[in-house]
Amino acid sequence: MSKQAKVDAIIAEVFRVSGIKLTADDPIIAILLIQEARQEALFEEQRISIQQGLAGYAADMDESLKAAVKAAEELKSYRELILAELLAKSDEQLKESEGRIYAALQPKIEARNKALVESVAAKMNRSWLMAGLFFFVLLLVLKFI
Repeated sequence: MSKQAKVDAIIAEVFRVSGIKLTADDPIIAILLIQEARQEALFEEQRISIQQGLAGYAADMDESLKAAVKAAEELKSYRELILAELLAKSDEQLKESEGRIYAALQPKIEARNKALVESVAAKMNRSWLMAGLFFFVLLLVLKFI
């Protein structure tokens, strides 16, 4: 904005706020121009300071975010390690259970097998007995014929 445009804007603002009509050669105009320039400089300094502060906060947040991501990755690998350990422990317990189940069932299986063998042997003995009787009867029949 040009100097004349600033002077006109100050005159209009003073008149709007107070109802007092200033002229461009009024000494207060110089004071108001200096005051406005100083305010603009202070606002610019404050803007720069705020930007720098925000940049610092952003850098801090970025570091915190990186740390959080790293911690999450560590937790993920830790979780995978725990799952692998649990799976290994589960496999171990399964093998132990299989051994105990087999040990518990082995006597029953042996008893059943023994009973089955005895049953088959008894049936075979009866069949040999029946075959012997049949042969004896056949011999008797053939002798009388």
